[in-house]
Amino acid sequence: MGNGNILVTGGSKGIGAEIALELSRSGYDIILHYNKSSTSAGSVAEACRKNGSKVAFVSADLASSNGIKDLCNQVRKLNLKLKGIVNNAGSGAGDDISRLTEEVWDAVLTINAKAPLLIIKNLLDLFEENASIVNMSSLASMKPIPSSISYSAGKAALLNITKSLALNLGPQIRINAIAPGFIETDMTAFFRQNEKIYDNIIKRTPLKRFGKPQEIAKIARFLISDDSSFMTGEVIVADGGISIS
Repeated sequence: MGNGNILVTGGSKGIGAEIALELSRSGYDIILHYNKSSTSAGSVAEACRKNGSKVAFVSADLASSNGIKDLCNQVRKLNLKLKGIVNNAGSGAGDDISRLTEEVWDAVLTINAKAPLLIIKNLLDLFEENASIVNMSSLASMKPIPSSISYSAGKAALLNITKSLALNLGPQIRINAIAPGFIETDMTAFFRQNEKIYDNIIKRTPLKRFGKPQEIAKIARFLISDDSSFMTGEVIVADGGISIS
């Protein structure tokens, strides 16, 4: 294909799967990370290959330090250069202050903030010139969810990591973030299935709907590509306007 190799973490389903597909359609080869969803990862890989892309797999649990090291070691063994990384893997938890545990806090902060940072740090020497990184944050980083303290904190940390690394990595590497609002994925199933909550969200959203994973994938493709060549340290909010309502 010729456009280079992109590592997509959490690429077996939801937004990550759509990002892998969108990038494959745009001429990139994919290094597809998954944790437990090997069957789904296989389906995504098959679709990417139909688009003409090469696909390699890496599997690791990014909620642990050992898992992060394992992923980096697997990527190194592929002997490939990286044109970019999409740090999409993430996790949330229902943890208001009464339910918050140290174990949940550590796991959620690790996958949402520590993993993206250490993946970048440990693979830095593999990047091609003019590479690009996309970190998947969340609207919760700006408008915290009271019932998801660790998720909101982790995604807020990722925004600041993105901006700090933009100062560290330029001009060779660009790094930006996306902050999606309510998107039609497994993570938002609770909101969509609760009529009262769903109606409230739709009422507050100027575009009167949830977003689609494909819409976020197109933003990720833009940020990875040279179309965004003068952007670094930026955050694109894609939330249907709910943050201004």
